[in-house]
Amino acid sequence: MPPIVLEPYSRPQVWGGTRLQSRYGKTAPPNTLVGESWEVSGHALHTSRVAEGPLAGMSLNELWQTHRHTWCPDPELVRHERFPWLIKLLDCQEPSSLQVHPDDRQAARLRPGESGKTEAWYVLEADATSRLYTGLKSGVTDAELRRRLRDGTVLDVLHSVTPKAGEAYLIPAGLVHAIGAGLVLFEIEQCSDLTWRLFDWNRVDAAGKPRELHIEAALECLDWSLPPAVAAKPDICASQAAILEERLLACRWFVMDRITLTTDAWPIPASGLTAWFVVEGAGQLENSAETGSLEFQRGQTILVPPNDQPQRWLRNSCDKLQLLRCTWPGSVP
Repeated sequence: MPPIVLEPYSRPQVWGGTRLQSRYGKTAPPNTLVGESWEVSGHALHTSRVAEGPLAGMSLNELWQTHRHTWCPDPELVRHERFPWLIKLLDCQEPSSLQVHPDDRQAARLRPGESGKTEAWYVLEADATSRLYTGLKSGVTDAELRRRLRDGTVLDVLHSVTPKAGEAYLIPAGLVHAIGAGLVLFEIEQCSDLTWRLFDWNRVDAAGKPRELHIEAALECLDWSLPPAVAAKPDICASQAAILEERLLACRWFVMDRITLTTDAWPIPASGLTAWFVVEGAGQLENSAETGSLEFQRGQTILVPPNDQPQRWLRNSCDKLQLLRCTWPGSVP
């Protein structure tokens, strides 16, 4: 099966901006503030479809139903009836809401049919004053958090960091978090759209009404035992002349690696289905003599199924090529 390019879906958000259109090639109507580009999705809110090639028009879930046993080596994830990941780009011109996501058990009880939502971020762009809010400060209690939500001082009890481009953060279900202004992120998460808002910076929607909060549901799903998230420390998996492979993070649902190439070509290991995101550079993904090569550029996401034919990344001679590789647990050493 050749590499799969899906049609991105641009989702407007009150906190969104225009950088996904101007810098990452995403499309949207004029004057639209886009907060999210859904790159890979099996979710009912938007199910991705193949954009080009012999599989054009097929939905990701149709392909998953047919190929999941060869695409994914994990027996628990294979049981999912829809593709288990949701991959997005985020442009936060203003801060996102302060929120909590449920785990699988809580999601099944509160919203049957949805899964929980553990997610991970990779920072693509960050302003000098940008902040990530990645948990609560030590000693904060339920009573204090409720009081600070009422009086608008909740920022005082949030753990925050100044993120830098190239950092990765794992945000487990149950962790209080928010994305500050001036950030562009790559995000991979469980295939879920369950978000319980605790605080929304006193914003109003287009009709002038405050956006809905879900304080009781959020507090029910908040895991008080979780420490604040910090930038992951990259672990070098392989390093040789002109090729650097780094493990950024891993969890029960996905693994994220960063591959940096300054060589002209690099063969792709023939493991399970892999999602690749182009952080920097451009070139071609060479599949086989029969299907030829696929042109790619910064900001694109490509799914590469397991293939008996040789496949390799070909770097444009003038560019460093940097990629994020998202795989299943256990599929890459």
